[in-house]
Amino acid sequence: MTISAVLNCPTCTGWRAKSTFMGSFMQSKLRLFPLTAVVLVVAACGGGGSPTFVGPIYTVTDGHVSGATVICQVDPNSDSAASPNFAAIAPSDANGRVQFSQACNGQTVASGGTNPDGLRFIGRLRAPANAIMLTPLTTLMTGPNALTEAQVIALMDLPAGTKLLTTDPGSDTEVLLQAKSVAVHQLLLQVTTTLAKLGGLDVSMTASVADVAKLQPVYDAVKDALVQTLKDTTLPPPMGVTGAFATVNSAFVNTFIQSAATAVRLTDSNIQTGVDKVGASNLASTMSVALTSQVNALLGATGSGYALATVITNMQSNTGIPDAIAAAVNGGTLTTATTGTGLTDVSTVVNSAGTSTTLAGTTTTSTSTSSTATSTSTTSSTTTTSTTSTTLPVNYLYLTSDTISYNDGTGAPATAYTLADFHSAAGILVKWPMAASAALEFKLAASGTFVAPTGPVTAALAMTDTSATGKGQIRAYIDNVNVSSSSSGVTFSVPASAHAWVYAMAPDGSEIKGNFADTVAGVTNALTYGSTSSITLGSVVNNATQRLGALNDLSGKYRVTLVVNGLSLALADGSAMTNYTVEVPAANGANKSVSGVGIEGYMTVVNPNPTTTSTTSTTTVSSTTTTTVSPTNFAYLAGDAIGFDNGTGATSYTLSQFQASPGITVKWPMASTAAFSFTLTDGGTFNLGGGQTTSAAIEITDTATGGQALLKAYIDSVNLTQSGANVLVSVPTTAFARIYARGTDGSEILSGFADAVAGVNNTLVLGGSSSIVVGNVVSNAMARLGTGTTLVGKTYSVKLVLSNSPLRLTSGAAFTTDTVTVPGSMSGTGAAVSVTGPSLTGFINLIP
Repeated sequence: MTISAVLNCPTCTGWRAKSTFMGSFMQSKLRLFPLTAVVLVVAACGGGGSPTFVGPIYTVTDGHVSGATVICQVDPNSDSAASPNFAAIAPSDANGRVQFSQACNGQTVASGGTNPDGLRFIGRLRAPANAIMLTPLTTLMTGPNALTEAQVIALMDLPAGTKLLTTDPGSDTEVLLQAKSVAVHQLLLQVTTTLAKLGGLDVSMTASVADVAKLQPVYDAVKDALVQTLKDTTLPPPMGVTGAFATVNSAFVNTFIQSAATAVRLTDSNIQTGVDKVGASNLASTMSVALTSQVNALLGATGSGYALATVITNMQSNTGIPDAIAAAVNGGTLTTATTGTGLTDVSTVVNSAGTSTTLAGTTTTSTSTSSTATSTSTTSSTTTTSTTSTTLPVNYLYLTSDTISYNDGTGAPATAYTLADFHSAAGILVKWPMAASAALEFKLAASGTFVAPTGPVTAALAMTDTSATGKGQIRAYIDNVNVSSSSSGVTFSVPASAHAWVYAMAPDGSEIKGNFADTVAGVTNALTYGSTSSITLGSVVNNATQRLGALNDLSGKYRVTLVVNGLSLALADGSAMTNYTVEVPAANGANKSVSGVGIEGYMTVVNPNPTTTSTTSTTTVSSTTTTTVSPTNFAYLAGDAIGFDNGTGATSYTLSQFQASPGITVKWPMASTAAFSFTLTDGGTFNLGGGQTTSAAIEITDTATGGQALLKAYIDSVNLTQSGANVLVSVPTTAFARIYARGTDGSEILSGFADAVAGVNNTLVLGGSSSIVVGNVVSNAMARLGTGTTLVGKTYSVKLVLSNSPLRLTSGAAFTTDTVTVPGSMSGTGAAVSVTGPSLTGFINLIP
């Protein structure tokens, strides 16, 4: 009974405040929190309109490929969309983006479609699980002999830390990555089409869809050959040089062509016949010079996205290599017997055909989603060196001047920060404690005529302490946010169908994981173009952090990541944003994940008046005295009975009734005055002796099959002192206390509460009536985790365990020994705490 006395003491105002933590955190205090995440992300990050979705946006890019079919490959042996595989909701859009109608945990495969210049995409792009980009480089990271991301970065001589699985090479800021990526595709494309043409397949620009599909398995085999050649190479990085003096290692290209010719001839009889006419070695000798030149041209065009796009079109539309090789083979000038001068002559012809500019004098119109917008209107620009026109993106929102301001709520003018400032080492400066009116301020603008997406928006926010020992973090997720637009602005609204989760950890390790969808349903926020919009953060942040622990001083630096999926946003100049992924722990160990464009930066918290904590040294003398409870040295419940008062009157139950389901009937919601009552009786010569302490734990569990609701609490080092007919229960400052609770929807809380109960005293009277008020705590502890309708009509098992307990049955018989274990972390990795001892077990049944 000790833990009940401690936890439910009517005078424990500190604990009652602590016990409302989950309810307050997940209810009205957090109504603004999801919109804070959504609107801040919406205002600062990039993206694009998309169809209705469940999972993240995937991008198919060799230059954004539109009209591609993308499959989630659940079956690793099949590339079809047949079950258990499934295809994306629709083919990729103009930006190469697709989404699935369910979560995809497997490899993704893209085929078909066209590049921005209108050329058909030949081959199959692939990406490993958890990637949101399908590129030629991610394709090398798939299959039984796949390269790792680190290997690809090293072999391509890319900057350390490059995120190949989440970074879009098609972004105007990723010209180097795009050059390396398309260079790999050029190797695969030219070898694929050359081998396919030797096998009699149509590789021309007018080839049918069926003929293009026949090239896909050839492309796969050539890809595997390239992967093996990369793994076997002892040369410096094959693409280790870029820019004006780019030189791909021609010896590597020669080896790769031979390997591909040998591999593909064994998988297709027609190609085998064609390769046998020329020989793998002669084929490599005659086409390696031309192919090396093509790749060099791509790697040398890294001065701008526009220059690279022009070269990509020239190279990928060039069929000179396969045409010249096939002509030489069919004309008899290239056979297995060709050597010396003969090979040189064929090589010269192939090189000339393979490096000619096939688009000279023609006009090609292309759409670039990563070009730079200099105004809010659609513009078309031409250059003196090409007739290619570029259409700038128009369907996006942006922050005016890429600027956001922070108002600390003290009356001082708001401080403006550019997104570059946010990315800097210090980031946004925040005073702590934060004023309730502290807010973010910004002006939202639209490029051109912004059109709201047809599908909903998902957003996520992560804030993490960057210090080496830092634990503090907050993560929030919300989906199905509807967006509507007008000529004057944008409105965000949260429907009842939205899912919303928040996870937070305090520096002391306390955790909360909760569903707050019901608290944000119906929230609407309207932003007007050109006007200052404000998102109040102070009241939300204070409630979200101060209830997680003793946060007297939060000074330090925090990494902030904001991600949005499904809304068209960009920088003020139209530049694309970086892709990020934020995962938010949700129910039953699952994660809510949002992948998409976003921003990442820092927030530095400065406390001008930090709390000074004095450190004292104390010495604790441990007693080795053991007190044995004799058969007559005990206390018992008179009549082995316990009463429960629902707030309208007490009903008495014997322990046998309590121990038989459904046990004690409890009205729900529980009245704040609801209490257990009992009479403790001296067993004869009851004497606690000196230096007695007890540890106590309680466990309340939903008995229904699959029932989620659960509450566990633990406290140790509770002092027991006898004074005449009274037993004083007191909690010292050295006591350790922890509570864990889980709601019917999987929401969880894990928190220490020793500071809230330290110094609490409760007196139990021997031979007289004692009561323990439980309504104020149980209602808060249970109702904060689920609505009343989800808790009513259920039977819960109750287990109360006390160590060193002097309690027995009236007969003198001991209670059954049992154990209650309270977890140390939600993930199960933290150290759990347990109490083993005499146990009072039974049931309670909640009724309306």
